[in-house]
This record gives sequence, structure tokens and C-alpha cells, in this order.
Amino acid sequence: DASHKYSDGLITADEYFQIHNESLTLVFDGLIDELKNAIIPACDCKKG
Repeated sequence: DASHKYSDGLITADEYFQIHNESLTLVFDGLIDELKNAIIPACDCKKG
């Protein structure tokens, strides 16, 4: 499993960051979608 590899030093820093950047990108994409869904209706209400 991945965390075991990290602790044993079997994975390079580049691989570590590549894996984490990919998962972070997915997380941020999800958060941005949620923020858009929350903020856009609020802005529309103020304009109305």
C-alpha cells in the first residue's frame, strides 16, 4: 500500500508529489464546483 512505500523510502519525492498533485487536483476540482454552486446562487439573489 502507498503509505507503506513512503515510510520505507521505496518511492521517490517526484513520484510522491505526482501522486499527491493528482489527488489534490481532484479534491480542488470538487471544492471549486461546490463553491460555484454555493456562491453563484447567492450572487444571483443579490442582483435580483
